[in-house]
Amino acid sequence: MDSIGKLIDAFELHENPRLVIKLLNSESGAAHYQWFTNTFASSFEAHEFDPQSSICSLSPETWHLWNDNFLPGKQGPSIDAIELDEAKVKLVKFFSDVVIPLCAETNAIVLLPASDWDVGAHAFCQAANLLRSKWGEKLPFSMLGFGWRWVFQRKSTEEGSVAFHLYNRSNSFRKNYDMMEEFNEKYSGPDRSKWVNPDLLAGIDNYILWEGAAFNSYGRFRHWDTLPAMSLENLIFRYFNKSIPSFAMRCTRTHPLMQNQVCVDVLNSSVPVLFLDLRDRQLVTGETRREKLMTAAKQVVQYRDKLLENFQNEVYDICNISFLHAVLKGHYDLQENKVVNISFDSSQYESLSAAIDRKNKFRDGDSLERDSWKEDLEFVVNTLKEEHIQSFWQVVQVCEKKGFKKKWETVEELRSEISDQSRIEYGEQVAKMLSSPKFFGRNVRDLEGLRTLIDKFLSVGKTPEENSLQGLKVLQEAWNTVDVCAHVANSYKLMSRCLYLFLLLVGLATTAVTLLKVKLDDCSVCMVCKHGNRARDIVFYVAMVAAVVWALASYYNPTQRWRVLRNVATRLTSQIWMYRARAGPFQVVIADPSAPDVQLRDRVMQLRAELIESAGMEQTSFMAKYPPRVFTHHQNQDCPPRKQSYKADEMQDNHHSPLPSHQYMELRVNTMIKFFRRRLPLYKFRVALFNWLIIVLIAAAAAVANIESAEYGAICMALATAVVSWMEFDGTRQKLSRYNKSLVSLNNIVTWWNSISDSHKASVESVSLLVMQVESVIAGESDAWLAVPMTKGIEENKQKLEASYDITTRRGSFL
Repeated sequence: MDSIGKLIDAFELHENPRLVIKLLNSESGAAHYQWFTNTFASSFEAHEFDPQSSICSLSPETWHLWNDNFLPGKQGPSIDAIELDEAKVKLVKFFSDVVIPLCAETNAIVLLPASDWDVGAHAFCQAANLLRSKWGEKLPFSMLGFGWRWVFQRKSTEEGSVAFHLYNRSNSFRKNYDMMEEFNEKYSGPDRSKWVNPDLLAGIDNYILWEGAAFNSYGRFRHWDTLPAMSLENLIFRYFNKSIPSFAMRCTRTHPLMQNQVCVDVLNSSVPVLFLDLRDRQLVTGETRREKLMTAAKQVVQYRDKLLENFQNEVYDICNISFLHAVLKGHYDLQENKVVNISFDSSQYESLSAAIDRKNKFRDGDSLERDSWKEDLEFVVNTLKEEHIQSFWQVVQVCEKKGFKKKWETVEELRSEISDQSRIEYGEQVAKMLSSPKFFGRNVRDLEGLRTLIDKFLSVGKTPEENSLQGLKVLQEAWNTVDVCAHVANSYKLMSRCLYLFLLLVGLATTAVTLLKVKLDDCSVCMVCKHGNRARDIVFYVAMVAAVVWALASYYNPTQRWRVLRNVATRLTSQIWMYRARAGPFQVVIADPSAPDVQLRDRVMQLRAELIESAGMEQTSFMAKYPPRVFTHHQNQDCPPRKQSYKADEMQDNHHSPLPSHQYMELRVNTMIKFFRRRLPLYKFRVALFNWLIIVLIAAAAAVANIESAEYGAICMALATAVVSWMEFDGTRQKLSRYNKSLVSLNNIVTWWNSISDSHKASVESVSLLVMQVESVIAGESDAWLAVPMTKGIEENKQKLEASYDITTRRGSFL
């Protein structure tokens, strides 16, 4: 990938792109049909050109399904002259209203075919040129066009064309001119008028043109070699989509150089693929999914029959794939032909244990639904396979109507001569696309639905809609550890406070007895007198009790265990929130979707090991079974019901769903801000109360000492000292300071987040920066509170964690 990066650096691309769009090859547009018609229409009518021959493979000895099945006709594969023009207008409007503004906002990189024969690329460039006056000569996004050098050879000599302009200005474009001439002669024949003549699209900033030819040692053309060029184009796309939100789009048809396997490869890299349906569809009716699919399939057949009446065939199989996919997935609104969202609704509360149960049932049960889905998917795949074959058979039917002799008497005879492997490949590729959760089929006329869908694409690769079953189970283990740590920490906290308070009382008692020794020995404060060494005995027994209490404190070490347990619980909670937001070390890895689950698993295991090591829990019952009331995040089936009530419009936290940035802000940031603010008045009151108590005790000591009762004054001073000691142990003043500093930092984060645009908020870098800085504030509060030294091993592990995602050196840090 380093070499790809160096190649990209050679082009003039905008810095810091936050979106990558790949327009997959979508040829057979109006310009393509016009050339084909102008070149072959007259010879077709004179029976000098037989389109049935184009069904043959480029290699004469092999039949293949992916070959050109064009029929002459300036209106192309449509039932009237304006249908495709209207679809083109809708496509341009889709790009100008939805896609290009998003590109401008995100400094996007658009990878697209460089040929004006490509329907999608041509519409995109047309829309961009219409909006160019808005931005001036330099567009706020980058375009990188790909194409075959030899197809522009004819246009490179025609004055006024973009290829001619580039030929006269670029030495690299003029390179191997003679070889490209030989290439075209070998491929298209010596008649230059029969050569393909697409032009380069105007307005593209950068071009990468492949020679695509293999030459012998003497520099002579041998054959067309497409593999290296297509592999490099795929590597360039992978270079970008590895770290930047990306999606791909396609319309029109499958053809020899752009098989659907390319789309399957894109889907396998976790990049969404959108197929655009250019046809104007009718309402789809039916009670069941199968009935709706049958209605849709009937519409496809009826449209194909109408094309046959106009001496055309259905070349645009991509449109049929898009249409039937929308019906199959239930995305086709019966009343308005619009996309509807039927995905899992994360706004509905579903506990972690319920989510695990649902995933287990889907994996182990619901066989009837899965069987029904498989049957419907098979029906759609078979329908599309048959329609693809029928598009070739229609060539034969049209030729028969024009007076040609049929090369195949029946469609079955044609089918028998088509490679079984090619038909199987087509079906497998279509099945993989239709069953992929990242594949989408939409009609180009549904601008609002497309806008919503593309907004969804911005979050793809960052936060999935749901966690996998494996991720949910790791989350269950993580929350179990957090709840156990919190429960045990509360026990040690209570023990620590009680023991410390008892030691303070013992100290006060010892001080009081010592100061009042004379009076105690003289029985001046006791009604019953047994002997004169009462003070010594009291001090002895108090010292014995203090020794026992100190021994208990040393054995249980409650203070250190309490603070370490709380710190581990806080850190693990932060890890869970980062995992749910897919930020920092939990960012989605396109090549490995399970990477965040593995990262969380490792963090849970690491923190458990740190806990045992630092808190000395080896000799305790920490790993024992706990009652259900201990687990408060509803991760287990026997967890107690929720006590908190929510308003109808209030967002609820189910403790497991992946969180987009706005939900993270509400459930994590705003919740912590409310928590800190709720604690501030209480701690302020306690600090004030302790301060006034100390002042009163000191004043009392001075007053009592002034009336010749110095021992009582000393007792008052001892009480004041005990209050100061308790304040330091409780850390009330430090808590007040930390909470205020944390609130300032969190409010700064909120201010920064509210100041950036929606496209910035959608970027992986911005979300990670947000989450990591918030968790840094929260973890920093916990680390500052942890007043016990950490062992060397724990400190090293913490440093490794910080080094894995050092937010303090990132640009834009403001804490």
